[in-house]
Amino acid sequence: MQTKWIDVIFYYVRALAARYPFETARQPLFTALNHVRKKVNEFEIDFNTRIGNIRTREAETSAARADRPQEIWIAQDGKLSSGDYANITDHKAVHILSSVSNVELYRRTIPYVLHTAGLLITKIGMEEYDSISERALFQLSQLISCDECPLSSLHLVQLCTLFLYAVHSLTLKNTEPGTCSLQQQQAVQMVLSLFGVVLSPIYDHLQDLSNILIGSAQLPLKMRRVLPAVFVISEWLSMPSVNRLYRSMPSLESIETSLIQVDTWKLLADVANFLVEAESQKILSRTIPCSDVKSEVYIELVLPESIFLASFIDVFTVLPKSLRMSVLKNVDLSNNLPLLALHARLSSVLSAAEYLDGSELPCFRFSEHLRCFAVVRSDSPVNYQTKQEKNSDELYEASELKHEVEVQDFDQFSDEHKQYRQTVLENQIKQELLERETKGNRVIIEVRPKYLVPDTNTFIDHLVSIKKIVDSHRFTVLVPTTVVSELENLSRLVSSKSSFGVEEFQDCYVGERAKEAIVYLKDLVGKQSQVYTITSRGNLLNSVMFATEESYSSGELTVVNDDIILLSCVNFAKTRSNPPSSSEAQLTTGSLLNVEQPVRLYRSVVLLTEDRALNIKAVCENMPCRTIPSFMKWACLD
Repeated sequence: MQTKWIDVIFYYVRALAARYPFETARQPLFTALNHVRKKVNEFEIDFNTRIGNIRTREAETSAARADRPQEIWIAQDGKLSSGDYANITDHKAVHILSSVSNVELYRRTIPYVLHTAGLLITKIGMEEYDSISERALFQLSQLISCDECPLSSLHLVQLCTLFLYAVHSLTLKNTEPGTCSLQQQQAVQMVLSLFGVVLSPIYDHLQDLSNILIGSAQLPLKMRRVLPAVFVISEWLSMPSVNRLYRSMPSLESIETSLIQVDTWKLLADVANFLVEAESQKILSRTIPCSDVKSEVYIELVLPESIFLASFIDVFTVLPKSLRMSVLKNVDLSNNLPLLALHARLSSVLSAAEYLDGSELPCFRFSEHLRCFAVVRSDSPVNYQTKQEKNSDELYEASELKHEVEVQDFDQFSDEHKQYRQTVLENQIKQELLERETKGNRVIIEVRPKYLVPDTNTFIDHLVSIKKIVDSHRFTVLVPTTVVSELENLSRLVSSKSSFGVEEFQDCYVGERAKEAIVYLKDLVGKQSQVYTITSRGNLLNSVMFATEESYSSGELTVVNDDIILLSCVNFAKTRSNPPSSSEAQLTTGSLLNVEQPVRLYRSVVLLTEDRALNIKAVCENMPCRTIPSFMKWACLD
């Protein structure tokens, strides 16, 4: 059924995107998109009932960020960054969307992606675009990361093509050059986000790609599925007409929300840098320009996706593009068409990166200093915050000057008006003094991560990332006794029923993940010096020990597991909260006596959690928190 709607909507769009459009296809297209919208609405009702709608979650996120202490994170190499709380919100949403079977995930993903394209094409219902698009991207990324995925490479090409059509259909007419609509910006952002999603499987297999290129290793199914879509978007980005379009955009960043973060430019830079190295080793065949064809030996081929998209809008040529690939001495491409197609598609990615470098984009270029492709970022969060504080100070000084001037001008007003203006000024001064006092009582936490405390759900959802952290030997992982007990209990959640409902499937999913975590921890007993068990009193046990503690209780109040996990962090941090040097300690002591200066704390312990309630409790205890994806990105371990 999902395949049917992909084909129906694609071929209606294909008819409208031809050199001579079939306008009779427009109304049937809108009817089909309306049917998909109704299907998504059914999913949304169920999803919002279980997690809450996006407006509610955004309000809760804003409230959670209020009154947070400022965190300055210092890496081992001395680099600074500020605390990021943007993604400590949607653990429950991630769990609900990801802990379903592949078939159910496919059944949900396709309507969401089609509806996202429909919103851009019809421009109807754009008020829900942010919510629908983030859920569509997240589910699509989950789907294509599965080994057994019902989504074929053809369907993925069709879905990507719908958004390419949306970009061009939203072009404003009779406007000044370099201008674009908001909807067109959103469509370009979606295409870039899709590019990042389909690049991810290639990035995940970079360590094996050299062997794949020479034919000594088999092409993984995940890569094979996304390569045609990667080729289509790479070719699209390399078109001069498209280049003029996206260069007019005020921003070329991919979608980044609390549910999904897609760093397309970093993925492209990493993949392109690997391909540059592969070309230098003469294991990557490159496309030969038409001007050099006569002087070189080449192998010619036409990819299926080029035939499929011939004459699509005004970007792809009427005749399918013929690729002339260079011959490699050490790799036989002429007798291995699948391998030749792989080289052609990856060569297109590298060509797109080179073309984008020549476009002088503000976000991506080839660094002559580093001699590699690199992502260009704006000011760091710390610098940005410093600028904000500087602007606030300037605003306050200007306000004080304004008060002085206004007091001097009081003589020219009547007594009643003088009294009124005096009252207004007094209220303004009181407000500013209150803000200054609040600013003076602000807490700054200097975080130098050394000890990491994952909660139970972190082990269940991100065991692979925890393994990477342990193997890096840069941090010590502390496992609370409560987490060990919870994992052991959850590992017993295996249903004996022959048929599974949604709840039974989720229990089975959690149980299997908990089993994997227990097996991993048991394997570390007596072996790994980077992992220890920690008690609620903050005491370290030798290596990993499967110990239990009695639950704390006071009258009718029983301490829940989250409180015990946090208590472990707080008690352990008390023994390791000294500042890095005595000079800094003296500076801190002096600042505590001055209400104009913020209170500075030092932390080497970080709580890894995606639980919003636990995160808020940790903030009250001045305990730094991060999600695993956020921490992995900060520590450059992703």
